[in-house]
Amino acid sequence: MAVHELREAIMKVLVVGGGAREVSLAWKCVQSPTTKHVYLTPGNGGVERFGIKRVPIIPKDYESFGSLAKFARRKKIDLIVVGPDHLIAMGLVDYLRLHGFVVLGPTRDAGKIEWWKPFGKAVMVRCGIATAPYRVFDNYHEARAYVEEYGVPIVIKAAGLALGKGAFLCRTMEKAFAALYSLMVQKVHGTAGECVVVEKFLVPSGIEEFSAHALVSGRSSRLFPMSQDHKHIGEGDTGDMTGGTGVVLPINMPRDVCKEVKNVLNKTINRMHRKGATYDGFLYPGFMQTTEGIMLLEYNARGGDPEIPAYMRHLKSDLPAALYACATRDLSQVRLHWHEGAVANVVLMSRGYPTLELDIGYPITGIEEAERIPGVVVFHAGVEEVDGTLYTAGGRVLNITATGSTLKEALERAYQAADIIKFEGKYYRRDIGRKALEHGLAP
Repeated sequence: MAVHELREAIMKVLVVGGGAREVSLAWKCVQSPTTKHVYLTPGNGGVERFGIKRVPIIPKDYESFGSLAKFARRKKIDLIVVGPDHLIAMGLVDYLRLHGFVVLGPTRDAGKIEWWKPFGKAVMVRCGIATAPYRVFDNYHEARAYVEEYGVPIVIKAAGLALGKGAFLCRTMEKAFAALYSLMVQKVHGTAGECVVVEKFLVPSGIEEFSAHALVSGRSSRLFPMSQDHKHIGEGDTGDMTGGTGVVLPINMPRDVCKEVKNVLNKTINRMHRKGATYDGFLYPGFMQTTEGIMLLEYNARGGDPEIPAYMRHLKSDLPAALYACATRDLSQVRLHWHEGAVANVVLMSRGYPTLELDIGYPITGIEEAERIPGVVVFHAGVEEVDGTLYTAGGRVLNITATGSTLKEALERAYQAADIIKFEGKYYRRDIGRKALEHGLAP
C-alpha cells in the first residue's frame, strides 16, 4: 500500500510500549482519518479515554513476542510501531518483520548504535563526527586506575541500556569511583554496566544540550524541528541523570548548526546502510554546544521520551501515513508540516525517582481540571488504574504537554496544570525551558 493510497484506506495500528511516548503516538494515530482502530500494548492506566484500545500483552521474551504476533495477525494489523529501546535491543522488530508485518523501528543490528555505546561512539569516529574522546573498559580496576590518572571532571556511562540512568557527570574523584563501583561491581543496572565508556568532560556553551529527531528510511530522512530535553533531576541541570524531566520545542538553532546536524544525520545513516545495518524508524541524536563547537553526545535508536509527546502536539501532518511510509521505504512521498507556536512538556515524577526506591501507589487527582486549561493534554506514563481511580505506578508519572503562541505561554499553561494535579510525593522541575528563553531561541 503506497502513501497516496492511505487517503482512502482505513488502517489498524498497534503501538508497542507502556510510557508517555507510546501513549502520545497512539493518541496521534487515533486522530487520523486513515485509522480505524489503534491498539496499545501493554500501555498504562486510563489510556482508553483517548479512544485507544489497551492490549494486556507484556512483550518481554520470545513467548510473549509470539503472543503479540498472534494478536496482530488475528486483528489484521496494518502497521506496528515499536517504541522502547530495550525491545529494539531484544530484536522485536526483527521478529515481527520475519513474521510478515509492516513494522516501524530499527532492527537489532541497526539499534546497536544506542544499545551498545562503544559501537555508537565507533560509528561517530569512523564518520568523522565531532564527539568527546573516550575509552572503553570491562575491568573495574583498570577503569578506576585510568580515572585516577586522568582526573576530574569526567563522564562515566554504562555501555548498555540503563533507562536513561546510566550516565554520571563526575566532578569529584569520590563520585567517579562511586559511579564505577555501582555500575561494574554492584551492577545496579545489571549487565548494562559491566562495561563502561569513560569520556572527556565537555565544557558547555550557549544553550548547551539540544536534540534532533528524524524519521529515517534507508538513506532518506525527514528532520524534525530541534528540541531541548532536560535530563537532570534538579533545577539548573544538577543532580542525577534521568530519562528526561521535560522538553521544549521548537528550538531555533542558527543555520550553521542545523546544517551540521543534517550532515551528522546523513553520515550516520549512509554508513549504517553501507555496513548492512540499514536504519528504519525514529533516530534521535543528542548534541551539545561546547567551547570546542557542536559535539554529538549519543545516538538514540527510537523517539525520545519526553520529546515525542511534545512533537505529537506540534505535528500537523498525518502521523500513521508518515510512519507507514517510513516502514515501507516510501519516505520520499512524505512532507512533514508543523503547527505555529511552541510546545512545553513538564514531567511530574514520584518521590524517589530516579533511584530504584520509588514511593508509589498513591491516587492521582486533577487531570480533568488541568486539561480544561487551553492547549493542555496530559499523557499517562507511570500510571495504573484500579476501579476507575488512577494511581502512581512509576518514576515518571505524567507528561503535561501544553501549546502556546509563544514558549512563555506554553510554559505558563503547563505549570498551571502541574499545580492542579495532585498525588503524594509529586515533584517536578520549575526551570524547564529557561535556557531557551534566556538565549532567545524559542518562539
